[in-house]
Amino acid sequence: ILAEPGFNRQGSTAIIACIQGSNLVVANAGDSRAVLCSTDADGHIVATALSTDHKSSNAAEKARVEATEYAEGHRGFVVLNPIARVMGVLAVTRAFGNNNAVPTTLITPTPDVHPHDLQTGGDFLILACDGLWDVVSNEDACDIVMAHQNDLFAASQALVEAALTRGSKDNITAMVIDLRRYRA
Repeated sequence: ILAEPGFNRQGSTAIIACIQGSNLVVANAGDSRAVLCSTDADGHIVATALSTDHKSSNAAEKARVEATEYAEGHRGFVVLNPIARVMGVLAVTRAFGNNNAVPTTLITPTPDVHPHDLQTGGDFLILACDGLWDVVSNEDACDIVMAHQNDLFAASQALVEAALTRGSKDNITAMVIDLRRYRA
């Protein structure tokens, strides 16, 4: 995208899931998240994050930013403003398209990749951006999905509505995938 002078270019995060046979691979860059919803042997709902949020408050991500030189003799930094932000600007440490916000060497689009064997469990997968996860816990999200498991569109809508009801001020996108059909 070409930006006009003075145009404030915004970036984005990404979360993807690829399924081949019984193998699930999740990749993320930023604070979008993948959560696996399962039930244990006693019928209790279990929520498992399959990705790591790349926020400036994450110790490993903060260390990566602070170890990165963006100009000769200058390293990145993270400050509280009032939340942790790279160079006092971005809350995420991985994203794409934030070219005008901070030096491009500090914010990387390189995703983390997380494999999961579907034979070990997992009924539903939630892929959502931070507008959901900022106000809805992994456990609450899985409870909502399990309550709507016969209508995944309704489950996705219920997740968005829960985030709105709980006061999310960010964009909210949620998708629910039925993983049961991928198990042998």
